[in-house]
Amino acid sequence: MREETQKQRLLLSTIRMHEQLAEILAHKALEAEKARNWLCGCLAEGDPLKPCLAVHEQVVEMLEGIARVESGIVGHLKILLGEEESGGGMDMFGGKGEEPS
Repeated sequence: MREETQKQRLLLSTIRMHEQLAEILAHKALEAEKARNWLCGCLAEGDPLKPCLAVHEQVVEMLEGIARVESGIVGHLKILLGEEESGGGMDMFGGKGEEPS
């Protein structure tokens, strides 16, 4: 397979992954809206801390998973563009990555 064809396939796969992540996030937004409404009802009843913490943990786990997937996609795109995977780029928090010593 030619290198150009391989790069096109990699880019198409990346596009599909982003589309699927967008769909996941859209569904999670609907789920979060339902959870918000449910939690508002719980706040009026009493001990709101337990259900709030459970929902918060689920949201954090989901966001961490998506961040890992996106980090992997960035690594693949860097390879595709011929850049080194480590070194002077941005880290996942928007700052400069540390230079290896």
